Amino acid sequence: MFIKSIELSFFKGTRNKAFSFSDGKNIVSGKNGSGKTTIATAFYWLFVNCDYDLKSNPEIFPDFAEDCCPSVTAVIDIDGTDVTVRKTQKRRVSEQKDGTRKIALSNTYEINGVPKTERDFKEYLQSRGVNLSLILSLSHPDVFTQQKTGDMRKILFDMTSSLSDSDVAKVTSGCENIVSLLETYTMEEITSMNKASAKKAQEQMDAIPNQIIGLEKAKVDIDVAEQELLKAALTKEISLIEEEFSKLSGCNSRKAQVQADINDLLLKLNTMKCNAENELAERRSLYSSEVTKARIEKSRIEQELDSKKRILQNTARDISFYEEDLKDSREKYTYLMEKEFDESTLNAIKAERFDENSLVCPTCGQELPREKQLQLVQDFANSQQARIKAEEEKREQFRKDLDRELENCTNRGNLAHEKLKEAQERNTSCKKDIASLNLEIEKAASKILALEKEGKTIPQTVDLSGNEEYISLQSMIADKQKELDSISEPGTYRMEKEAELKEKKQQLANCEAMIAQFQNNIRIDGQIEALQKNLLTYEQTKADSQRILDQIDQISKRKNELLTDEINSHFLIVRWVLFKYLKNGNYDEDCIPQVYDSRKDEWHTIGSSANTALEVMGKVDILNGLQKFYGQQFPIFLDGAECLDDRSKKMVSSDSQMIFLQVSNDDELKVEEMA
Repeated sequence: MFIKSIELSFFKGTRNKAFSFSDGKNIVSGKNGSGKTTIATAFYWLFVNCDYDLKSNPEIFPDFAEDCCPSVTAVIDIDGTDVTVRKTQKRRVSEQKDGTRKIALSNTYEINGVPKTERDFKEYLQSRGVNLSLILSLSHPDVFTQQKTGDMRKILFDMTSSLSDSDVAKVTSGCENIVSLLETYTMEEITSMNKASAKKAQEQMDAIPNQIIGLEKAKVDIDVAEQELLKAALTKEISLIEEEFSKLSGCNSRKAQVQADINDLLLKLNTMKCNAENELAERRSLYSSEVTKARIEKSRIEQELDSKKRILQNTARDISFYEEDLKDSREKYTYLMEKEFDESTLNAIKAERFDENSLVCPTCGQELPREKQLQLVQDFANSQQARIKAEEEKREQFRKDLDRELENCTNRGNLAHEKLKEAQERNTSCKKDIASLNLEIEKAASKILALEKEGKTIPQTVDLSGNEEYISLQSMIADKQKELDSISEPGTYRMEKEAELKEKKQQLANCEAMIAQFQNNIRIDGQIEALQKNLLTYEQTKADSQRILDQIDQISKRKNELLTDEINSHFLIVRWVLFKYLKNGNYDEDCIPQVYDSRKDEWHTIGSSANTALEVMGKVDILNGLQKFYGQQFPIFLDGAECLDDRSKKMVSSDSQMIFLQVSNDDELKVEEMA
């Protein structure tokens, strides 16, 4: 497609002007403000509703005519056929109740003088092979290189052959694990899963040491062997004291018996309290473990849900893409089925009849010699047959080309249909998984709430005030103490021995309580051992995930290396640097365009070290490569061309129409074909 002429009416600063262009290189020149860039803006506004600075819905109404209707009319050549397209904008101003004015804009369209809606306007151009969505990136020199690195890389990799991630993985040493995973998952899914797994493992690796420290603090520092020896010594001492008591009189014996009963009751009381404390500690520990497990499980489900949602989003984009592709294939197939060969020339040739007047000499009026007459008749017949044959060959070639296009269109539609079906099935499956995961999250959340509610019922300290057995023991001790106090004191010696016995038994009770607490240390050691095993498991999980991620980086690097040459083959003087090594030795993806300076045998980066001429040539080479890849030809507009000398302008090469916009001292804006 190229512009043959463009007419501007009340468009920005231009009242009524028309400009004609050749299909090669054109130079639009004039003073600053004369309307050079306005021509480019008119082109982009006509087809994609933006100006040369890429601003959408630009202000096109001139200051000198408020009530006018700006319009742009262009005659474009599409595959050898002239098409006249026109776009007009109307503005309606209404007064509001608050005194302000409301402005409403509307656009109308025409093709070959026939009014069209915006949708019909675009569909017509699409049916003629003009992809409006590509006009900006294939005609404006700054659009493609100003994109994000990831967006540029995606387009460039689309220009390569169908080399899948699995194919690259198979030829990348040490990536056998990825090859097997790619049979089930995409590279993005594998990356997402392993990043999530590594993150979860790291979180556990950070949390477990603190849990172990907490358990260590809960342990009691007891030398159990020393306590066992102390218990044996106390037991023996108590036995000796009790033997002495057996030798005392009945009074003494009774008092000793009461004291022994009190000591036994105290021992039971202390044992009951110690057991209750151990049970409470066990209960709180089990509760804490259950809550932690429930939260970890909920987090795992949420991560899996996030992964499924991302997959669903990707699938939705795939469905939209394949639906559009299938629609385009069907529309193109319908368009091709309606195409017919123009047989008017063939019929006209067949209808031709030999002119009998040519057998008479135009000078003397006499008939030509017989041999001359036969020769003229034969020449006419031969010429007619040759031209008929040529037209029939054109018709046959037209039919072959049409069949081939129909077959290509059918194959493309079938492929889009298959891919759409696969994406829809994947979409349905993913939605089911998401619904299931949402239910699991609800269950996990309910479980956590139930556990937290249960945790509030667990007391912080042991309370035996409601324990009948404990209260009974306290009552019995009080009664025994009263009885003991009522027995007359036999003597100082007995009192000393009773006090000693009481002290020894209290020491024994304390010793047995400490030994009982040591059993809790054993349970805590078991929990610590389990956490340490889990820590090793998470460390291995992180290492495994990191190894997979490292292999993915290797495959990405290998893919860049394999496809760089193929991508660069689409361009003549531009090459793309798709990866680089950082100072720390790590590998990083990139997308840097460089242009070749043949005079110095050097490569320069576009937008950085390249001079103006090289940068312009490089950007045009990028547009050439993209236009050839997409099978589209659009005019290329180059503003600021006064920065290029004549030699540089000639070196800027393209098969497409080129329009240089440059400042000159001419009063009038003019368009000239470049020699």
